[in-house]
Amino acid sequence: MLYEIFERVLALEAIGKRIIKMNVGEPSEDIHPEILECMIKAIRNGKVKYVSSMGMVKLRRELAAIHGVSEDNIVVTPGSKWGIYASLRAVLRNNGDVMVFAPFWPAYSLMVTDMGKHLRVVDLKFLGNNWVLDFNKLAEDLNNVKLLILNNPNNPTSTMIKYDELKKLIKLIDEFNITIVSDEAYIDLSFMKAKSLMDLTSECIVVRSFSKLFSMTGLRIGYVIANREVTSAIAKYNSVTITCVPEFIQEAALKALELRNEIAKYMVNKYRVRAEIAYRILTEAGFEVAKPEAGFYIFPKVNIDSNIFSLKLLENEGIAVIPGSAFGNFNDFIRISLTIDDQPLTNSLKRLVKYYEYFK
Repeated sequence: MLYEIFERVLALEAIGKRIIKMNVGEPSEDIHPEILECMIKAIRNGKVKYVSSMGMVKLRRELAAIHGVSEDNIVVTPGSKWGIYASLRAVLRNNGDVMVFAPFWPAYSLMVTDMGKHLRVVDLKFLGNNWVLDFNKLAEDLNNVKLLILNNPNNPTSTMIKYDELKKLIKLIDEFNITIVSDEAYIDLSFMKAKSLMDLTSECIVVRSFSKLFSMTGLRIGYVIANREVTSAIAKYNSVTITCVPEFIQEAALKALELRNEIAKYMVNKYRVRAEIAYRILTEAGFEVAKPEAGFYIFPKVNIDSNIFSLKLLENEGIAVIPGSAFGNFNDFIRISLTIDDQPLTNSLKRLVKYYEYFK
């Protein structure tokens, strides 16, 4: 339903209908002008040639310094989605299943299916407005699992696995010799101190993105942090497919890293305020919902068929959200993207609440 809603939004806009798009996971903020100017300057200076499939050395060195690893542990990819896909290919050469905790980003399922592998889904429990992992059930499901995709902070819930739970999870996963691919696309937009998985174990693959924090979604640049065997394998895969991430985009990424602290302070504060607005409106209206801890989503329980509700909300109110069924067996939830300005967000959520009362 995620892609169906997206296409329906385009169709409605094509006939002149104004749509409030709270369905797309894309920051509404423009790229910082210094990043944009750096990229334009790089193009004008002829930085449009082939570069290393690993990524430019100076970019990898900057990233390595941030994460406390060697530049050989970094490979630059055309977005974090490609980074995850390439990581799966590097690890899943033999038999074995892939596990993911639900609710989860639907691209994971598409990737695993494309590789002819089996995706084993473990549903988190929604208890007391929190998402909880049942470790006893998890231990029963780990046989024949080769790889775990961990999305922390999570899309669509915008919640994080707590530090103690991460340590417990790593200990359990190690017992079964399972590789963890940690998708950390939203970690730089955390509203509290967040731990990367690599802060707790070196035996993992971490995937990061420039898309969310720096509003560089269309430029398609991310990177993978892993051991040299994995980064080399991904670089080889880059070389026979995309060749390399364009040099001028990597130059823009370098400028983004220079501005990282300034941009992070601005973006985190902006999305923290929006999360507070959304959480207050929804909880006051009686919705059960986990309080967002990072990123720009909120995932309230609606207790009705969210597929029908989302389509009717779009057709009748011009408000686009995503039904929870897109993220697993959660058809009584909806994902709302908090990617519009504060006042339109407030007005739209109040309209959503009013329509929900009418609809149910």
